[in-house]
Amino acid sequence: MFQGISLSGFSWNSETQLIEAEDEVWDKLTDSKPDAIMLKMKKVSNYNEMLELFARDRVSGAHSETAKERNARLQKNDNIRVETIAELDDLLASKEVTLENQCIFDDDIQVLDSMVSPPKPSSNAKKCKSKKRKLEQEDEAEAFNSKLVNCLDYVANAISEGNKILAETNEIFDRAYHREFTGEQICNELEPMGLEPNEIPDALIYLANNQAKARILFSCPLQMCVGILKGIMKDGK
Repeated sequence: MFQGISLSGFSWNSETQLIEAEDEVWDKLTDSKPDAIMLKMKKVSNYNEMLELFARDRVSGAHSETAKERNARLQKNDNIRVETIAELDDLLASKEVTLENQCIFDDDIQVLDSMVSPPKPSSNAKKCKSKKRKLEQEDEAEAFNSKLVNCLDYVANAISEGNKILAETNEIFDRAYHREFTGEQICNELEPMGLEPNEIPDALIYLANNQAKARILFSCPLQMCVGILKGIMKDGK
């Protein structure tokens, strides 16, 4: 707003926080820049801070450097050596450089410009990566083979157990199918049939001598057993 205009006659009042000047001084400014009239009654509470921020003077020590000057310096040097961690952090934070572990010499930290391509991996590095990949593949193959063997063992054990169960089932079936009834068992089966007392001895002897017919008879419903018994005994005689 004041660029190109002599600031003679203007001052800032810390109590009122206003930029003050005589009316004729303001008139001279507003004649060339009418928008400046708003500054006449506008408080500037942070005047001192703005003065410090926008002042032309700055530090001039040995390590003073603007961002523009630092960028120019970086472009001139492909390899940059830093001496403090703070300086290194600043360079990394600005993303102007990248840190390469391979570039540390004589206990100094060396930083490469981000525009410089990283070095290509050496043949030894390639061999190490290839060997590592091969070992990883071998470990994976060994783990797979171990799992496969365990699965086959599990299947074999399951088949073996199944065969045992099948054999036991067949044995039980054979025992049931070829069951041999004793005289006492035959009498116990005949009692519910309601036979006459003189019929039981003949039926007992006949069934004891014909175990196959006894198994058939005793597997039939009770209400049918008397008829079946008399029929098979009649045919047997």
